[in-house]
Amino acid sequence: MWKWMMRTSEKSDAEWIRLARLYLEAAGGRYLPGMVHNANNACHIIAMATELLRVGNGTNLCTKLDKIAGADSELQALFGTVECRSLSLSSTTQQVHIPDVVRCELDFFQNCLFFKHNVRTTVSTPGSLPPVALPPMALLYCFEAGLANAVEACESTGSAGVSELNVTIAGTQDAARISVTSPTTLPPGMAPFSPKATSKPDRTGMGLTIARNLCAGLGWTVSLTGGETSTTYILDIPFRECAFSTIEQG
Repeated sequence: MWKWMMRTSEKSDAEWIRLARLYLEAAGGRYLPGMVHNANNACHIIAMATELLRVGNGTNLCTKLDKIAGADSELQALFGTVECRSLSLSSTTQQVHIPDVVRCELDFFQNCLFFKHNVRTTVSTPGSLPPVALPPMALLYCFEAGLANAVEACESTGSAGVSELNVTIAGTQDAARISVTSPTTLPPGMAPFSPKATSKPDRTGMGLTIARNLCAGLGWTVSLTGGETSTTYILDIPFRECAFSTIEQG
């Protein structure tokens, strides 16, 4: 499996699609403990409020019901986010509103407990973007690759404070641009889009390589640049219909 992953020049579009889907599904599993944690918080509130109603200890009834309703809303939002992400796993070209996919993914990342408690995200959407005909899985993967890279870089600094992450979704005359800026720096000499390029020995270093190859197949561009105090991941998506030349339906 590893040797197949590393033979990047031999892969067709369909193979890159399959590999990207494997990574997205694996990420869903990686954040499962966070999903359980978030769901348990809401269930605990419901259980406590229900018990108070049962014993009737004089607490205001409306307050208890409000807590139950609030917890129910949290659960609906959690499952709605998971459903939204699953609907973006199609590799078939369709009309996509890019900001919706980005916001859905940011909501899904609340299941990454480091992101939830240690990262503050500011989202800027200057102007409006038209829907673009594209494979939603490619957009989801390429944005998630940059977001995950930024969050993991923040976590690796070991800072006890809150990291500020800036996400911008903007448009030029010809393309939509998604950028993710984190208060981190690139390791010296790293070629981030090369296979096995990672600062973590327990990772494959294929995440950004897959993103680069998906972009190449669609006519998109992706970059990761670092300065003295920040690193920015940029994904440019032209305002034209795009599709993989070899499609694995899904």
